[in-house]
Amino acid sequence: MEFFIAWFADPIYKGDYPKSMKDRLGDRLPTFTKEDLALIKDSSDFFGLNHYTTMYAADSTGKLEEGSVYGNGGLSEDQDVNLSVDPNWKLTDMKWAIVPWGCQKLLEWLAARYDNPEIYITENGCAFDDKLVNGKVDDKDRIEFFEGYLSAVHGAIENGVNMGGYFIWSLMDNFEWASGYDKKFGITYIEEETLNRVPKDSALWYAEVIRNDGI
Repeated sequence: MEFFIAWFADPIYKGDYPKSMKDRLGDRLPTFTKEDLALIKDSSDFFGLNHYTTMYAADSTGKLEEGSVYGNGGLSEDQDVNLSVDPNWKLTDMKWAIVPWGCQKLLEWLAARYDNPEIYITENGCAFDDKLVNGKVDDKDRIEFFEGYLSAVHGAIENGVNMGGYFIWSLMDNFEWASGYDKKFGITYIEEETLNRVPKDSALWYAEVIRNDGI
């Protein structure tokens, strides 16, 4: 976690890089001047978090596994960690594991590490192979995904995490980087030929969640 998140957040909230990174990387890490720290430290209005999946991490003992899940951001050698997922976890079309309890643990970890800042989940969502059938998109897997993650966020709030807001990804199917239009994250289906927008069942469900202020 320190190589994933604290690399960026520690300088803002604590004024320096995590000790684990400094110990492993030494002078490969840049140093902060007093002027840098005056601009950086305590400069955040809130903690913005994009969250999509959870993985197990284990000491690689210097031997990185070939099948280790991608997601190390090119730092796997420095972390000396192998990532894995439980084979029983459901996967999205992006092959990301659906693990709501991991989201709650992460929120509570952030709250403990950074003195409970106001946290906004700025992206949380899933891609599935949605099909338009008779004018409707029955995306029950996405509804189940959001039910799980919203419940996890609620659990974090009950445990004292200072949540400011939650935003799903995404309003509509979009151009998903190298995957193009193949991966569908939206709660609104876009017809490729006409660009007509069709609310998926998840959009109708989420409208009720907002209307009722809860699941």
